[in-house]
Amino acid sequence: MKALLLTPPAPRLWNPATAEEDLLPSKTWVPLGIAYLTSALRANAVETVFRDLHQETWPEVAALLERERPDLVGISCFTLGRINADRLASEARRVLPEARIVVGGPHATFFPEHVLANPAVDVVVLGEGEETIVELVACFERGGDLADVPGLVLRTGNGVARTRARERSRTWTAWPSRPTTPSISPNTSLLKSRRSTGASSGPTSSARAAAPSTAASAR
Repeated sequence: MKALLLTPPAPRLWNPATAEEDLLPSKTWVPLGIAYLTSALRANAVETVFRDLHQETWPEVAALLERERPDLVGISCFTLGRINADRLASEARRVLPEARIVVGGPHATFFPEHVLANPAVDVVVLGEGEETIVELVACFERGGDLADVPGLVLRTGNGVARTRARERSRTWTAWPSRPTTPSISPNTSLLKSRRSTGASSGPTSSARAAAPSTAASAR
């Protein structure tokens, strides 16, 4: 199974110079979340590609999906970017009708029912997803029952249902800071988009530990 993990394009802002919504907001953060998930999947021999689509246009997004042809599309969803995350899920379904579409991140964790209101989305991952995404992919590959994977919200015939809660990790040792460690470290080598000039590529555990809580991030 091939996975493609994405952050959605940034919403364009109203530009007073053109009177159009064509102003790209500055990039002020590095999406370490999908970098950690990529490292977790690759550590378990899952072919994984990830891209930060902050500056990409929708035609470029469609071209990327067509070019990579993944079996699973994972989308990171923050509250401020929820509209484009929703649109990205719909675009992925249009281009890749057979792909599994998974959404995670702060907004998805706090409002999974809202995310699953989009019929393009198959499943929501709650909270820290490094262990969940690996088990989810394995479950897809063997044709297992998603209800057996903890930390998910699924669509059912009667609405949505949560699987059992996943115990939160109490240590950071599962995600070492050194990229040479043969375990899980945030792979940031592809976080710079082809037009980006300011994204940092230095993975550090202190950056993850210093990141705001999911509750704060969702506000």
